[in-house]
Amino acid sequence: MYLQKRQKFLRGYIEYNNGTIIVHGDVTFTSAGSSPIYVKSGTLTITGDEDASLTLKCTSGGSPVQISSANTSANLVLAGGVNFTATRESTVLAIGSYSKNNFETAENYSGDIYLSSKSRAINGGNVNLKTSRSISLSNNVNQSLCNSRKYLTRGKQCCDRGSKCFSNDQCG
Repeated sequence: MYLQKRQKFLRGYIEYNNGTIIVHGDVTFTSAGSSPIYVKSGTLTITGDEDASLTLKCTSGGSPVQISSANTSANLVLAGGVNFTATRESTVLAIGSYSKNNFETAENYSGDIYLSSKSRAINGGNVNLKTSRSISLSNNVNQSLCNSRKYLTRGKQCCDRGSKCFSNDQCG
């Protein structure tokens, strides 16, 4: 009962427990240095209710999300209905990753995903994003939005490494 009363006074907060970040309300992290989220190894799951959102911004320094280094395996998984935003205001990637790493959604994920950078939105690793809502990738340069080895799925379409989309029956 105490926790329920306390939640009424908090606008947005996160909880961390055993590899899972639970987002309540609207939470924003802004960094002028290192990545707000760095998954060194193992799996980090970000989850929350449909009315929750996690926004990660970098004004300088690294990517909003860095998934491990070249020598280890790490995963970032979006679950539940939390809306996820990662933005970078320069030519650094929104999501930095390496070939052994995964950026994906859990089954029945239902949040919006927005990734933005003046470079690629995502580089490297395996990307498998599926949602019943929307996925938006944006950049300000003449290069592909995503340089990964898997597909992004939004609604009834999937998109390859660039911005070319196919119907679901053509997705790999």
